[in-house]
Amino acid sequence: MKVNFICSTILMEIDLSGQNFFGVSNYVLNQDLNLIAKEFNADYLVEAIGNIEFDFYMKNPFFYSRAEFENREPIFRWTEIDTNLLQYFMFCLWFVKDNSSNILLLTAVSDDNYILTNRKETSVSNSAGDHTLTKFTYKELEEAYEFLLIIDKISSVKSIEDALQVKKRGLILNPDYHSEKYNARNRIERALLFLQIARSQSFLPPKISFYVLAIECLFSANDLGEIQHKIAERVAMYIGRSSTEKQIIFEKIKNGYKIRSKYLHGQTLSKSQDKLDVLIEISNELDDLVRQILKKVLREDSAKFLLKEEELTLWFNSLLFG
Repeated sequence: MKVNFICSTILMEIDLSGQNFFGVSNYVLNQDLNLIAKEFNADYLVEAIGNIEFDFYMKNPFFYSRAEFENREPIFRWTEIDTNLLQYFMFCLWFVKDNSSNILLLTAVSDDNYILTNRKETSVSNSAGDHTLTKFTYKELEEAYEFLLIIDKISSVKSIEDALQVKKRGLILNPDYHSEKYNARNRIERALLFLQIARSQSFLPPKISFYVLAIECLFSANDLGEIQHKIAERVAMYIGRSSTEKQIIFEKIKNGYKIRSKYLHGQTLSKSQDKLDVLIEISNELDDLVRQILKKVLREDSAKFLLKEEELTLWFNSLLFG
């Protein structure tokens, strides 16, 4: 039995300059409507998923893949796994630039017109809390895929490797995600989880708060006293190049902490803070800082940030006094 898989995207444009981008799990990302006409019965697809969902395939870039099965039983499992993997790739587009692009609906259609759908309900917004269209080039898609592979190497859960093996073995990937132990995740993974939560928020106070938590997760080491000052100082020393730039970074982190502290303790923001333009500026700045930090951590210093607390503290001190 041959099965075609197609996954729609939302708030995404691509400029591939005539190239095909082969993403995770043998999916091709393109916007060739001839492929849809060739591989799918459009009338049947519209009847199965509706005109609105079908329009997303026709008007937006989509991921496409094809596989063969002996029977229908594994198809649902594949749609679950592939939906997670494709969203994993879409998350990595954030390393390229701020965006609110995401996948929407994965549909599997067999050659005997058996159909299954899997919708990813998680929505993401850009750093201003908005949902806007973003264009990506082939080179930018490659960069996102680079970070996907880097993260996979340092993760305690090998998302890509395990998922592909799951398909071969016929097992289910992470069926009880809610029961996973928090401590099983390393420092970088925890920071990425906080980043995902930040990006899922459109309301700016929690978005800002989780950006700060992502930073704190990376730059704290069971510190006692003056934690905010230490975190801001360490970040400034880590990515700042000049004394002026380090001072600016220090102040940006402190501004983020002011919002986080008020919000997480249920207190009202000051009049100067409770303004949309002010919150957007702080959120934009933190989003950019988190991106700079994580790109450097993942490309250059992942081993350092996986050190034990005592060793990590010594390394932080070397940044300040080395």
